[in-house]
Amino acid sequence: MDGGFGRRKARQKRFAGSNDDRRLVFGGECVDGILPGEKGDLYDLYPETAFSESMVRGTRLLRNILLGVSVLIFLVVSWLVIVVLRSTLYRIRDSEGTFRAAFHQAAVGMLRMKTDSRILEANETIGHILGRAPERLAGMRWIDLVHEEDRSLVEADEGEQIDWSKRTEPSEHRFLREDGSTRWLRWTVSRIDGHVRGKERVFALVEDVSEARRLSDEMKYQASHDALTGLINRREIERRLQNGIDSAGRLGEEHAFLFLDLDQFKLINDTCGHAAGDQLLRQIAGVLMLHMRGNDWMGRLGGDEFAVLLEQTGQEEAVRIGQRLRRALAASTFHWEGSRFNISCSIGIVCIDGAKLDVSHVLRAADRACYQAKEDGRNCIRVYHESDQAMSRRRDEMAWVNDIRDAISNGRILLYAQRIEALDGVRRLNYEVLVRLVDAQGTLHSPDSFLPAAERYGEAMAIDRLVVSMALDELARHPRHLLQLDLCHLNISAQSIANPEFRSHVASLLDSSEVPARKLCFELTETAAIANIAQAREFIEDMRSRGCRIALDDFGSGLSSFAYLKNLPVDILKIDGVFIRDIANNAIDSVLVRSMCEVARSLGKITVAEWVEGRHMLDTLRKLGVDQAQGYGIHEPCALADLIRQGLRPLRPRRP
Repeated sequence: MDGGFGRRKARQKRFAGSNDDRRLVFGGECVDGILPGEKGDLYDLYPETAFSESMVRGTRLLRNILLGVSVLIFLVVSWLVIVVLRSTLYRIRDSEGTFRAAFHQAAVGMLRMKTDSRILEANETIGHILGRAPERLAGMRWIDLVHEEDRSLVEADEGEQIDWSKRTEPSEHRFLREDGSTRWLRWTVSRIDGHVRGKERVFALVEDVSEARRLSDEMKYQASHDALTGLINRREIERRLQNGIDSAGRLGEEHAFLFLDLDQFKLINDTCGHAAGDQLLRQIAGVLMLHMRGNDWMGRLGGDEFAVLLEQTGQEEAVRIGQRLRRALAASTFHWEGSRFNISCSIGIVCIDGAKLDVSHVLRAADRACYQAKEDGRNCIRVYHESDQAMSRRRDEMAWVNDIRDAISNGRILLYAQRIEALDGVRRLNYEVLVRLVDAQGTLHSPDSFLPAAERYGEAMAIDRLVVSMALDELARHPRHLLQLDLCHLNISAQSIANPEFRSHVASLLDSSEVPARKLCFELTETAAIANIAQAREFIEDMRSRGCRIALDDFGSGLSSFAYLKNLPVDILKIDGVFIRDIANNAIDSVLVRSMCEVARSLGKITVAEWVEGRHMLDTLRKLGVDQAQGYGIHEPCALADLIRQGLRPLRPRRP
């Protein structure tokens, strides 16, 4: 212990020098008088010095670590920023390239403009549409390219600045090409607002719709005009007529409506063909248009019927204009393949003076007046008056049209039948099916009441179709009656004969029916067959090929009855009642009937005498060679169902 104490004392004594002599060693350096290896001894003497040195070293280490981490973070962030920037720039360049390619190669026109409509950039398509190079479009104002008549439609103000806030929907306007021609363009704009004032831009998509416009206008024209004559068609006539009626009621104006129907047009159409008829209609349209006033219009209602509206025209002036049109047609001549035809027309006039009317009423009234002109000799004019008795009869016929349609729809068409008696003494079950109509009040009407109206207004074929169908159904339900039946006669109108669709309809009914075709006989009136001889022959040949027989009704009423027998292969001749009803007292009728029977017999045809009013006439008819007889003196018509129940029971004479 003494040794250790002595050494400590020695060291203390060694440190007991001046301040300059007492310098310590830090960081491995020697303090004056003290070697580095002796630090431990120094720290033992001064422990606070050791702590300070430790803190310095720790601070230095931490600083170096933080500095390294910061540099590393900086490098990583810089790398990420560079990567993001490079990716963004790539995308921007790619998007800009794609946009540029789309802009310049697009199939639609594209424009980039300032808000004052000055063009900054245009693509090739819009340049092609407007016939200008895209470079030449740059700097021009879009509003200056709009057609003058359409500039007010693009919401431009007095300074011809476009209000882009109102351009929210696509619009179509005419634009000028460099050569002065116009094109219809549909354009849609989008405004792009920038952050810097004055840097707003407008982007426009432009499509050439000129061809679509042309096709649309052509379709509208075709929808409102007659393809044959170029005049407005019935649909457009009715629209304009309604406008005229409205203006007459609203403004107190007076107009006149003219209904023109050609005289004997069917003769030209049938003898020369439809091509001649079409050419005639075109010629008539041209002639009439030359004599029209500037503010009037004319159209084709259909067939050979034309309509004219004379605006702000009274009755007297309308008649004068109508006479001018009538004379113009009468003075013209139609030539076709060496033939020459004179043209005339009948005209009906209706005054539109503000009274409560509708289009249907005006058309019906004009048609009645025109029909009256035809009945009065044709090539004349008649003005419609509600109080006119002739017009009243026409009005009654028009009322029948609605009754007929209503009766067909509601099952109020009934089938009656009248027996036909053979004069050779053999009992046969022959009869003619007749039609009756029950109106809404339950009144039963004979065909004389409604068939003329049906034939006049195109309802006869609907009745014929229904009668044939009902008769076949009724016969099919009674097979025992079919065994007794020799022949059932069904009447066919002139309209049905001339219509191929009706022939196809009847053929379809016969093919699907259980009734043998040989049990049926179709009756055609002589006048109808002669008026439609080509169609009548087709109908006859088609029905006879199926086994049906054909009767020529009202035989003898035509001017050339015998001559037509060579062209109409009929089986039965029904002699017109005008030759029968007074046959006992008129020698001429007897001679005519005898000659008819002889001709019929030589041609292998059966004769039937119509309008037989008493059984006392049968002996006379038998002696003249008549084969069968029909009339109220033989059998009073009854319901077909009742006759089916009666069967072959003996005929009863007409009740007194």
